[in-house]
Amino acid sequence: MKKILLIILVFTLPIACLAQSKKTTKQNTTEDVSSDCEKAQKKLSNEEIFEKHIPILKEADRLYKYERAAWVGSDIALMDENIKSTRGYIVIESEDTIKTIFYDKEKENCIIEICFLNDFDTPIKTLSGIRKLSPKEKELIEIQKKVLNQITKDTSYHVSCPEGYSLNLELLPNDDGYNFYIFTGTSQDNIIPFGNDWIFSLNKNGEITSWRKYHSILISINTNPEEKITTVIHSHLKKEPYMTPTDICTFRLYAKMFGLESMYVYSPAIEKYLIYTLKENTIIVLNKEFFENLNKSIEERKAKDEEQ
Repeated sequence: MKKILLIILVFTLPIACLAQSKKTTKQNTTEDVSSDCEKAQKKLSNEEIFEKHIPILKEADRLYKYERAAWVGSDIALMDENIKSTRGYIVIESEDTIKTIFYDKEKENCIIEICFLNDFDTPIKTLSGIRKLSPKEKELIEIQKKVLNQITKDTSYHVSCPEGYSLNLELLPNDDGYNFYIFTGTSQDNIIPFGNDWIFSLNKNGEITSWRKYHSILISINTNPEEKITTVIHSHLKKEPYMTPTDICTFRLYAKMFGLESMYVYSPAIEKYLIYTLKENTIIVLNKEFFENLNKSIEERKAKDEEQ
């Protein structure tokens, strides 16, 4: 009989850090993280902490939609006979539709276009056939190429990928320019990869104006197919007081594979447990003492059940 694990405690080495560029024109954060950390030390109320997470949830939702469109779109494109003539792809948002555009080696034509609306498991349409790339599509391709060249040439960013893993790349437009995310994925069985993730803030010309490494290391959470798990957990350093868009996006990408319902992040900066719930797509803030007493009670109950 399979065991039911309500909470898996996967406390790791400290996993968050800030990175400072050697170039003075590139700040090490897209927001005033130092100010947030100072406020966090002043014991924000649970309501204030929740308010801090509203824009994070919004950004995480966009990031998930972009990356899920890339995942599903790539699987569909691989079945198309024209896929061999493609060079790469971009994900673009058009009103309420998100499209995965696969383009040719000359970066002039769209070969396959896969469109998603609300269901990111199934596209609303797939267009296979050559058409000219739009000016906006060409611009996004060039912006992504430009930022990757900057990251590749500047070793101070320390972008790397552990063996057996891959890097997910997503370019999200905003009012000031773009957010470019790099975060880790894997095709290995029974592994959920958190950490080893970056955000680069770009101006409208695609130049890096600020950057930040959310987690200092890769956190590979191993799952056991013989055990049903509903929750995973990791901890942050004081320099990263809140959940990150990449935390939430990664959890959502892998949650369906493993039947996960929630993710816990312990924040030493605010001495709280931050709980992301998949069904509600929201954040719950729990006091440290309450969570630890609850977890202790669950562990004691589990031990009694095993004795019987």
